[in-house]
Amino acid sequence: MARRWAALLLSSTLSCNALVGFGELERDVAIQVPDAGAVGVEAGSDARVEEASCDPGTDFGPPVLVPGSLHAAGTTEAAPTLTDDELELFFERRAGAEGAIFSARRDSIDEPFGESAEVTELGSTGRSFAPTLTGDGLALFWSEQTVEGQTITAGAIMATRRLARDKRFGPPEPYRTPAETSIRVLPHVTGDGAELYFSVLEAPNVSRIHRSLRDDRSTYQAPARVAELAAGSASEGGVAMSRDGLTMFFASDRAGTLGGADVFMATRPSRAEAFTNIAHVPALSSPRSDRPGWLSRDGCRLYLGSDRASDGSLYVATRPR
Repeated sequence: MARRWAALLLSSTLSCNALVGFGELERDVAIQVPDAGAVGVEAGSDARVEEASCDPGTDFGPPVLVPGSLHAAGTTEAAPTLTDDELELFFERRAGAEGAIFSARRDSIDEPFGESAEVTELGSTGRSFAPTLTGDGLALFWSEQTVEGQTITAGAIMATRRLARDKRFGPPEPYRTPAETSIRVLPHVTGDGAELYFSVLEAPNVSRIHRSLRDDRSTYQAPARVAELAAGSASEGGVAMSRDGLTMFFASDRAGTLGGADVFMATRPSRAEAFTNIAHVPALSSPRSDRPGWLSRDGCRLYLGSDRASDGSLYVATRPR
């Protein structure tokens, strides 16, 4: 089980980096993220995404490849994250131990994505993995990772911001300082920016989901483990949250999976309470590894990275109307 999870992390974006150029940042980094009520306003998409196009209580259909020019020969893709209107997609592209963040756009959610391009303003370090966006697409988080052989040796959560969707992102910086020394990977920020989840490698081949809350100064606080999601010596990582923050999809290699890491779901009564009702989601899982990336605001589409038919591609599962 542990070896399967280690392979999953390496094949889907786990590792880290030694941060360079941020030594002068001796304060808490306050990456400005939107208030909950502002998410999605810029794209003018709120009216449409508020209308659910499915029954949120039904099971997802089988995952299919995300349409578009997203799958390059000789590489693997994972960790899809989108803007609230689902017109802009960011994802990880990996070749060997190196990874970079790419993006692609489309004019309608009924159309395939166009050609993807690397987000070069992140530094083109070859160590950038697992992007995650706030709903308005203005704040971007990801993990800078280092892989030596088959071992994850370091990992830090980075952040950047842009003024508008047609602008470039600013210089990268740690999501908070002083930067933590533990290996931190696979971030997921809620659409409103209030919560930042990521996995911490707590022991060899054992990772746990942690959460950092944003305070009223838009500063992310010290993270704490989401203890109720842990299961024995299994690992958890890769999160997709519902718009209201009450439903989480995540990946785990705990007992009872179909193979590799499978998709699980958990719910909570409010954001201040613990997750319960943890359940396996067979409809989203396969005999290989599957990791949630992003859930649409209406809860009708779940985007994920999966090894089900290759070493790693981007998929979307849709609930029936």
